[in-house]
This record gives sequence, structure tokens and C-alpha cells, in this order.
Amino acid sequence: GVIGSQATVRGLQPTRISGLGFVVGLNGTGGGVLNDRVAFHMEREMGLMGVGTGAFEGTPFEGMSPRRLLQNKDTAIVVVQALVPPGSPEGARFDVFVRALNATSLEGGKLYTTDLRIGPAIAFGGPQTQKVGESRGNIFINPFAEPGEVDSVVTRTTGRILNGGVVTTSRNLRITLDNPSHSRARQVVSAIN
Repeated sequence: GVIGSQATVRGLQPTRISGLGFVVGLNGTGGGVLNDRVAFHMEREMGLMGVGTGAFEGTPFEGMSPRRLLQNKDTAIVVVQALVPPGSPEGARFDVFVRALNATSLEGGKLYTTDLRIGPAIAFGGPQTQKVGESRGNIFINPFAEPGEVDSVVTRTTGRILNGGVVTTSRNLRITLDNPSHSRARQVVSAIN
């Protein structure tokens, strides 16, 4: 006699989202060599956002082209990943994880606003998926990470942005009756309300 015995609830799994982001504020630890596809993608995205045409006015990056900005030792490109909880409404916040692609340390870094889409971060040529969220903020790295050492748990090239993500498209839960019936659907709606 309960709803769960007569229906299936869909959307109970967290949604994995990701994107490629731009980090500033590093202390000379960024600007390493990037994969050509990632570099091209980021240059294109930065150009669309107005970088090189006054987007960084009043900062040390003022007047830099996207290519020069990507090669600057105080910047880096990161893979941004997160899990959005099931049923999250628009505006809900979540933690974000970042991993450097061209930096030896993310210490002191700040992530610029990055679109997060369903699935893995794809630089170029892949299908465009639905945007679910955005992320930005200061990156926190493990304080016990040793400079120059690579450890599976403690590394300076990965970090977290606490409450750095926000849902832009609600993640709805759906209830589907196992045996469709208008009267049963009205009873379920009444029971839920």
C-alpha cells in the first residue's frame, strides 16, 4: 500500500558533472605545457569571454592575449569535478574538486567561474551536454602535502573548493507508476501533497 511498492523513483543517484577551468593567483607554479586540444579550447573560450580586450583591466593580466595568459606562471588550467546530490533545486550549493593540468601546485589559487556539464570534461570535438552548474572560488589544498612529492592521497596539484558550486538547472526526482492509472496517479499526488 505504500508508493514505493507501486512506483519507481528515478533520479536518486548523484549527477557527476565536470568542466575545464582557469585558475589565477598561483605563486609561479603554473603555466606549464598543455595538451594542444585543451589549449585551443581554453583560448577559444577565453576569447569569447573578452580576454585580451579589457576583461582583466586593473590586474597584472591586463592586455594579455589568451595564449600568453595560459603560459603565465601564475595561472593554470584545471579539471573541475563534482557530484550534485539527487533532487537538488536551482541555487543549491555543493563542494567542487579540482586537479591541475599544467601546474606543480595550486596553493593560493582561485578558480574563475566555470560551467559544469554532465559527464567528463571534454576539451574539443565531443558532444555538448547539458549545463547543470557553475563553480568558482578559492582552492584549498591538503595542508599536509609536501612540495614536489607525489602521493595518492596528499598532493599539491589537487584541491577542493568548499561550497564552490551552485546548481543552475534543478535535478528533479521522477515517480513513475509501475502500472499506469489516472486514478492511482491522483492518489499518489494526494498522498505526497
